[in-house]
Amino acid sequence: MNYAAVNTKARAVYAKYIKQSPQLQLLGIDTSKAALAKLNELWKLDIELPSGKETIDLYEVNKQMEHKVYEELKNFLYFFQGEERKFYSGLLERYKIRDIKRIFRTIVHGENRNLLRESLVALNPTIIPEDGDWKAEKFIETLKGTDYARKLMVYTDIPDDRILFYIEMTLDKSYYENLIERAKKLSGSSSKLALSLIGHHIDLLNITYLYRGKKTYSILPQEMVNFLIDGGEKLSRQKLSILAYEDIKEFLKIIADTKFSFLFPGGREAANMDIRMERDLYTKFLNAYQTSGFDIGKILSITLLMELQIRDVSTVLEGKRLGINSNIVRDLLTIPLKEGEVWQ
Repeated sequence: MNYAAVNTKARAVYAKYIKQSPQLQLLGIDTSKAALAKLNELWKLDIELPSGKETIDLYEVNKQMEHKVYEELKNFLYFFQGEERKFYSGLLERYKIRDIKRIFRTIVHGENRNLLRESLVALNPTIIPEDGDWKAEKFIETLKGTDYARKLMVYTDIPDDRILFYIEMTLDKSYYENLIERAKKLSGSSSKLALSLIGHHIDLLNITYLYRGKKTYSILPQEMVNFLIDGGEKLSRQKLSILAYEDIKEFLKIIADTKFSFLFPGGREAANMDIRMERDLYTKFLNAYQTSGFDIGKILSITLLMELQIRDVSTVLEGKRLGINSNIVRDLLTIPLKEGEVWQ
């Protein structure tokens, strides 16, 4: 495949949404109103502050940004054919999976289904009933005929305090293993790069899932082994299976001797594990964007970098709403810190 056209468009999207580091620009602005105006300018959004208020509606911000990203990324489909198109279609499936996760969270927590309907990105909002009783098993029935329904049906009797963990792990396992299989069929350097980037992401997910399974949900080791995602770059299934049976102390000790020791500084449990994971991904995918040539690297990198932009922008705006010092907010962003960078 000739990647000249897709890379030209990828560079245009990168320059429009990522290169200007919108999260850092917003961080340097004093008021929420001015920050929102800048975001509207940078991302071509149309978000207004509620009349007479200085509080930004983060729900509306995230919704508009996510829809903008999805529409931009869908446009790349027209550039691909054959195995590249199958791979990229599989990559975009993450938005459908994200919608499914949101629906389950709304059901389990009894949240507002009208707000949920507005937030769906890839699924048709009509999948959500207007009224009446709405349970997990009923929603799974609406997925009948899809691969998701078959895999999720076994969790209809799981208690609510665990069902979301099981569902999210099952969906992620399905998504990433499918993506790995499609990446293997890409040509030359595209296959090698895709397997490396996705495999690295899988390694991080397996570590964090094992940790949460032990720490928060007390999932049995044999259950956690079943949820492991195949296709990691550095961590074999055998090593991960051993980790599943270790207690937290030994688990952290083993991770401390791997390239993923940054997740648990000093070999100890610590807050903000997700931020450290996302910052590592940002660095790896940004490097792939900058160094890739005529292969899938640029568009594959952009898909993640744009999502992390949304996460960072939301963090900055929430920090302004709460009046948190900019230095503290900066430490919570996924965009890598630069030497000598200081925020006052």
